[in-house]
Amino acid sequence: MPSTYSSFSPLLTLRHPPLLPELQLYLANGDPAWADPDALAAKHAVGIPYWAVAWAGGITLARYVLDHPTLFARKTVLDFGAGSGVVALAASRARAKVTAVDIDPIAADAIMANARVNHLSIAVDIDDFTARKHLVADVILAGDCFYDKDSAPSLLKWLRLQAAYGVDVLLGDARRPFAPKRKVAVVYEISHITDQQTDDDALARSRVLRLSP
Repeated sequence: MPSTYSSFSPLLTLRHPPLLPELQLYLANGDPAWADPDALAAKHAVGIPYWAVAWAGGITLARYVLDHPTLFARKTVLDFGAGSGVVALAASRARAKVTAVDIDPIAADAIMANARVNHLSIAVDIDDFTARKHLVADVILAGDCFYDKDSAPSLLKWLRLQAAYGVDVLLGDARRPFAPKRKVAVVYEISHITDQQTDDDALARSRVLRLSP
């Protein structure tokens, strides 16, 4: 039987991610089950779900949004590859009209749970938006999306296409190896210590990049 969000709930803790005291998320807790992949796989058929981790790029992008709310207020914002929804929540708090997009329906449930506990309103969509040539949006926010060698080129091509249509494309990047290195501008950078559930390194140097067509 496929795993559902409710089956993971006992392994989640509601807490503030690093650098984001304004928000709370249901994240992987210190339960020993998270440290035992075999036990977790036997129970849920997966490892730690990506939406239960506060990734450094997403945290940094969310921090940027919260620190610059006037850039996003009343804008139509798409949080692409939303995961936990942390970036979408930050944009909603900045008074943007937000849609969180993630093709994983369990992530969608997690996003809605996080929205409810933060008393924020966001839409959630599980469609594959990369199949759409032109999005009607003012801003696309994408945190930690360039982690996979195979998917990175096509994703970059699609995001550059959106930028060519005039969409402001902002990437939260923890210096992933497959993140774009050309035709990007660093608009925000911060050094911070992450928690043990956030990234492999205790110290992550993350940044926000603006993508050019």
